[in-house]
Amino acid sequence: MEPPKFNIISGASLGEGNLYSLSCPDLTRPTQERRILLDAGVGGPQLAQALNSPTEVCFLSHAHLDHAIGVGEIANDLPVLMSKNTRIHLHQNGIESDNFQLFKFHKKYEYGDISVLPLPSGHIKGAAMFLLEAQRKRVLYTSDFCLHALEGVDAMSDLHEGIDLLVCESALSNFRVDENDIQSNEEKLQAFCQESGPSLIICRTIGDLAWIQRLSPQFIKHENCGGTLRHRDALDYLNTEAQIIVGGHLEKDSASERMVERLLSNPKAHIALINGVQRTKGGAKLIRFKRRSKVSWNAYQGRLRARIMGISLRNHPTRDEVISFIKTIRPKETLLVHGPDSGRYGITKALKKEGIHCRVPSSGQCFELK
Repeated sequence: MEPPKFNIISGASLGEGNLYSLSCPDLTRPTQERRILLDAGVGGPQLAQALNSPTEVCFLSHAHLDHAIGVGEIANDLPVLMSKNTRIHLHQNGIESDNFQLFKFHKKYEYGDISVLPLPSGHIKGAAMFLLEAQRKRVLYTSDFCLHALEGVDAMSDLHEGIDLLVCESALSNFRVDENDIQSNEEKLQAFCQESGPSLIICRTIGDLAWIQRLSPQFIKHENCGGTLRHRDALDYLNTEAQIIVGGHLEKDSASERMVERLLSNPKAHIALINGVQRTKGGAKLIRFKRRSKVSWNAYQGRLRARIMGISLRNHPTRDEVISFIKTIRPKETLLVHGPDSGRYGITKALKKEGIHCRVPSSGQCFELK
């Protein structure tokens, strides 16, 4: 009997849409295959070609376009399973289909001799990675994932023992951060929360807000991504020592922006920037996070007096986090996908010294699970 096959249809290199498949012979009909798709990051002729082979279902990891741009086309031909939050994200972008179905995390779905277990990936709300089994071979497709949102790689190791093939994203494989700096983000934020005086935490995404709220529940939470604080709220906070979280961008000439301007000139104030903040609607960048916690203040002409701390949280693993993840999982084989070639080869070289074999595949390659 033919072994299961994992096919990288698209997504090996960074910038390509992500589309993968797992197939194996049908035990009841040995001359035919059972096949499932993972993600839908391509469309048009490339997707049409991928759908030429009989396919059972598509599992969608999350709603970002490089993973989901072709989901509407796929749903014309077969069911697409996704998390509740992913379906909400698609609906907000005007993408709907009667073939969209919801999966539950940690519940196994079976299609002949192929099973799929969705697991949280931490990349964005509702994002998934998939643990697949076919003919007793186990494949872990990470899609985009985030270790700090999953409380570290050690918390995942029990779930993923005995992996035959790890298909691991490597979008930030050229980005190196001291592991101690990553581990100390929580300590930095907790110390920040204990300081006296007006304090403000500024985030880019709701995912970052959730991380902070979990660590520091005493902070007032405003999930205003893409919007602003109400003017009355901003004025009230300026006259107190309230601890505030502002999510999303600061719109030009808004109450949120004026509040930040006043705090930046207040020597008693302290501000934490999480992944930086910038103006919307074509305005100049207001605050930009740079490496080593430098802050650029392009719009404000006053004097910068507030104490500012920068924390850089990323929703992809860095080079060292990918290496740590692979060393913990210890798969028999690893395919590094969705990353720059130089970074992927760098990780492969580093792991070779540890006796761990990795491959840098190209789109269109197929791998047998022997």
